[in-house]
Amino acid sequence: MMKFIRIFFLTLFAVISISIITALAYTNILVGQAQQFSKKTSKNPGGNKSSKKIFMITGEVSGDKLGAWYLQKIKEQRIAVECHALGQKFLKAQGAQILEGFDELYIGNGLLSLALTLPRQLKHFNRLVEYVLTNNFDEVVLIDFPLINIPFARALKNHKPDINITFIAPPELWFWGSWNIDEFLKAYCDNIIVLYPHEVAWYQSIGMQTTWLGYPYLDEFEPYLQNTRDKKPTIALLPGSRAGELKTMMPIFVKFIKQFSQQFPQAHYLFPIASSFQPSAIHDYLDKAGIPTNITSIIQNEEAKKDALSTCCLAISKPGTITLELALLGVPTIVTYKVSWLSHKILKTFVNPTHISLPNLLTGKELCIELLQDECNATALGKQAALLYTSFLESSSLYQRKLYELDEFRKLFVSQAQKI
Repeated sequence: MMKFIRIFFLTLFAVISISIITALAYTNILVGQAQQFSKKTSKNPGGNKSSKKIFMITGEVSGDKLGAWYLQKIKEQRIAVECHALGQKFLKAQGAQILEGFDELYIGNGLLSLALTLPRQLKHFNRLVEYVLTNNFDEVVLIDFPLINIPFARALKNHKPDINITFIAPPELWFWGSWNIDEFLKAYCDNIIVLYPHEVAWYQSIGMQTTWLGYPYLDEFEPYLQNTRDKKPTIALLPGSRAGELKTMMPIFVKFIKQFSQQFPQAHYLFPIASSFQPSAIHDYLDKAGIPTNITSIIQNEEAKKDALSTCCLAISKPGTITLELALLGVPTIVTYKVSWLSHKILKTFVNPTHISLPNLLTGKELCIELLQDECNATALGKQAALLYTSFLESSSLYQRKLYELDEFRKLFVSQAQKI
């Protein structure tokens, strides 16, 4: 028995050590691999200067939408654009040549996943660097995704210092702390475009050229900003669009549905998913748990999603841009998420933020309830959801206060966005 225990802890120690070393070395390994390519690739001066030639990296659907928004901004200046991108349908709709989707960029949900996917990531990273260095782009646009984009920018600048690099939605240093990321951005990025007005002063205070072009999706929400839609007894569930997120969150959501539907049989559950996502990924979890098909629905159309979400009385969502969109739609939201035990322990030594959802971060108030890590479980979700759901059914002051707070937030956010 003692021998088994020793082997177990030695194995655990080895896994932890490998994960930490991998996370710390990841950026330098990527840059080293890229520099090997820089010796092999030839410069390609010249090219067609009658148009602006852009290479763009997006890491998920929200980045794809941001990229499309940025291309539209350029076109509004009557500049002809040729864009090659890692993206999907939104960039394609703006005329971008899609080199590939962004699924290859997925690095997992935690440090161990990063360690396991490192060989594949190195190969993919090399391929992207080679593509940019041999195609003479005027501008490289990096959107979010700092674990890939920061070393990518460094690799390109080390080989071609005059290449113009723009970072849209950079790491939120005002939230995470800089940890030398600000030095990376200043050294390897020429332009920073932020999504929220308060970020401009923060980034400029550390000497960075920063621009705010307005909130990208505000026009999409215009029909929903004036009047809150009548709410239905529907709960929106947004576990995320990546395989790792589904693997973590769907078992919790399924257990929540089974427990909650016993207490509130009238409740309906809506899964809004990306149009590029396969509904079967959600159905598989629901069917396996024996959840009746008549109490759940899946919706993919973008406009239909906004309309359906605006009538939900409650949402349970992963963190990210979606939490801001739910606030603009006037939907009370519980934000919940978890990463691996190892990732959480390591990250906690570096950052310990007061809030993680965007409405809370932007206001400093608890507009969204947050249940993270150990609190991210079906029981805790059910308890908080029951309070809001009951207050909705009874039209009590608790629910009305939530709607009022969200309405005040929307007015403040729109007033700031319209100043640009």
